[in-house]
Amino acid sequence: MIIFKIKEMLEKDTEIKTRYALQKVTGWHYRRVDNYYKNRVVKIKKEEIDVMCKLFKCKVSDLIEFVDDKEYEEKYKELIENINSEKNKKKPKKSKLK
Repeated sequence: MIIFKIKEMLEKDTEIKTRYALQKVTGWHYRRVDNYYKNRVVKIKKEEIDVMCKLFKCKVSDLIEFVDDKEYEEKYKELIENINSEKNKKKPKKSKLK
């Protein structure tokens, strides 16, 4: 599995500290930035990787890491749980009124 280390890069960077700030600097939709942050990106655009490398003054290997699925589950179990809990919070409750 390929993971993006955007969260770590935002924590290290002195100017761009938040997803919102990254969105403002890049002009990308917030959802796109959030998908990188939460490792939910389906298609990777070379241009976006290029932009992030320039902004964070880093190499591609600083942004992207390959880990096998079991290692990912162990390493990012808490992140997965947070994402799942966010999904459950967003589900609208069915109304009992008809």
